[in-house]
Amino acid sequence: MSDILYCIFVNLRRCGFCVVILTIFVTFLSSCRQEVVILYGQTFEQIRDSAQKTDANFCVVLSSPDCPPCKTFIENVGHSTQNGMFRNTLFNIVDVSRPENKWYTQWICSGAMPTTCIFTSGGKLKAVVAGAASPSLQCIQSALNGRTLCTSYFYDRNYPVTNGSHLSLLNNLLACKLDLDKGVDVGEALNGYLEQTNYPWPVYLKCLNEEKQGRHDEAAYWAQQLLMFDDIFYYYIYGDLHIQAKFIIDPNYMPEEDAALSVVSEVRLEDCKVGQPKLFTLTLSNTGKVQLQIRDIRVSCTCLKLFESNQLVLEPGESQTVDFEFTAEETGEVYREVIFVSNGIDAIKQVKIEAHAQ
Repeated sequence: MSDILYCIFVNLRRCGFCVVILTIFVTFLSSCRQEVVILYGQTFEQIRDSAQKTDANFCVVLSSPDCPPCKTFIENVGHSTQNGMFRNTLFNIVDVSRPENKWYTQWICSGAMPTTCIFTSGGKLKAVVAGAASPSLQCIQSALNGRTLCTSYFYDRNYPVTNGSHLSLLNNLLACKLDLDKGVDVGEALNGYLEQTNYPWPVYLKCLNEEKQGRHDEAAYWAQQLLMFDDIFYYYIYGDLHIQAKFIIDPNYMPEEDAALSVVSEVRLEDCKVGQPKLFTLTLSNTGKVQLQIRDIRVSCTCLKLFESNQLVLEPGESQTVDFEFTAEETGEVYREVIFVSNGIDAIKQVKIEAHAQ
C-alpha cells in the first residue's frame, strides 16, 4: 500500500512540475508574441499572412536608403517597444526606390518618407501617418489601439475624394490591385472608384486591367487619360507609369527616340562662405531624337538663384548652359537641389547641390 501511495505522489509531483514548465512556456510565447517585430522587404501578402497567423496588427513603413529620418524612425520604434508602445505589432520596412515597391507611394499618392500605413491583422488599412518624430509614433499607437486618430499627423492627400472616406477608397483600390495581380477582371469595380477620385493610380489600374483582359482600344484610351495628368508632383511619383502608358498606346514606341534631358546628377561646391554668392553652371543636353522642352526649372530654397529663363527648348543633339548662384545661409554641410521638368523620357531630373560653408 505504501508503495502505491509513493508512486501516486511521484506522478503528481511530476505532473505539477510539467504544469509549471508548461505555464512558463506559454507565458514566454505570449510575451514574445506581444513584442514588436521589425521585418524588411516583405511583400504585402507575406506580411499580411504573418499578421493573420499571430492575430497581430501590422505596419508597412515606406522608406529608402537615402532617407535619414527613416533610420531615425526604426530606432525610435525599437526604443518605444521597450516601453510597451507597439506590442503585438509587425513592422515591414519597404524600400520604395525599388521598382517592385513603387506602387505603395503611387497608391497613397505621397512621396513623404517615412510614411507608415497601419493595417489590421486582416489587411484593412486603418490609418496613414507621415513622419519619424515622437508625435507621429504616438499617432501610430493611437491608430493601432483603435483610439481617436491624430489627423494633424496624417500625410498630405494629393487627391480629391467625392464620396466616402479616403481610407475606404484606398482599401477598395488595394483590393483591386491584389485581385488584378491574380488575373481577376476588376474593370467594373474600378469604374465606381474612378468616379470618387481623380489621380493617376486608379487610372493606371484601369489601363492595366483593360490591357490584361485583351481590350486594347480601351487600354489605349485610359493610357491617354493617364498622360493627361500634367503636374510636377505627379511626374515625380508616376513617371514610370507614363512610360508604360506610352507602350500601351504604341507597342512600337522606342524610348531612345523620345526627347531626353542629360545633366549631371550632383554638383559639389567648395570654399563657400556664409553670405557670399558662389556661381556655378549646369550644362543641359538633349540626347533624344525629338525636340526637348524644359517646362520649368525649380530650386529648393532661396539660397539658390537661377539667372536664366526657367523655360528652354533644345533640339536633338543641342546643349545649353544654365547659370546659378548659391549663397550659404549657415556653416557646415548644406544639401539642396535643382529640379528640371521637361517633356523628356524622364520628366523629372534632379541635381543635388552639396556645399561646405565656412
